[in-house]
Order: sequence, then structure tokens, then C-alpha cells
Amino acid sequence: MIDRTTRQKEAIEKWIANKCKGSFNFCTGFGKSYTAVMAIERFFAKNPTKRVLIIVPTEVLQRQWISNLAKEGLVFNIDVLIINTAVKQERLYDLMIIDEVHKSAATTLIEIFNKCKAPMILGLTATFERLDGRHEILNKYCPIVDTITVKEATANG
Repeated sequence: MIDRTTRQKEAIEKWIANKCKGSFNFCTGFGKSYTAVMAIERFFAKNPTKRVLIIVPTEVLQRQWISNLAKEGLVFNIDVLIINTAVKQERLYDLMIIDEVHKSAATTLIEIFNKCKAPMILGLTATFERLDGRHEILNKYCPIVDTITVKEATANG
């Protein structure tokens, strides 16, 4: 049995091993956002002046992210933008995190990868594979680096 925090740290190591480009495909409730916060903390420990962009699909998630980041003391050098806003102009960051990354494969949103540039990309999703097959486009930018299924999560409590 492995505890959640240890497993989340393992996922971060897999993302780092893939040159900090990839997605976590974790079941709902496992802690995708918390794992991303741990990755941000680790990133800032080595790069305190670098910039992070977090892209979300809705205002509700934007507010949740801002609140969660504030609770962790992460209030500097981080922008949290809704994807419809972020895709409208070019932006340059050091780390880009895309929550609900599967939604960014939509024809109206895929431009996010051309408009927002970052050498490090972390995607978060519980449903990477899309029925329209457009997840194959996401594989180019942030392929799955780790998957945690409901079965694995429940087996480990």
C-alpha cells in the first residue's frame, strides 16, 4: 500500500523525467490540483523568480485555484486565467499548467499551445481520451506521463 502523497510525488518525478512536459490522467478525487501545487512548490524552490501560468476552463475553477494557491502562500509570479481569455493573446511563461487539459483539444481552444508558450507544461485531467480522437493532438504537447485509476486509488485507500 502506498499513501496518496507518496504516489503524487512519484507522478511529479515521472513528469520531470519526461522533461517537464506531460499530463496526469488521475481519477476524480485523487488530487490532481494538489499534485500540481506540489509541482509548483518544487519548481519555485529551484526557480523563485520564474513565472507560472495556470489555465482553467471556468470562472469557478479560477476562483478555486486562486484560493488554494493563497492557502499555500503561492501568490507571486502566478497567473490563473480562463482558457477563453488566455487564447486571445500571446503570453510567455516558464511553466504552464492546464487544468481539464482534454478540453483544450477543442478546435476553438487548441491555439492555446501556440499563444501561450512555456518550456514546461503540465496537463491535468481525469478523461484524457476524447471521443473525437483529438487527444492525439494533446500527445504532441503534453502526453500522459502517469495514470491513476479508480482501482489503484481505492486499493491504496
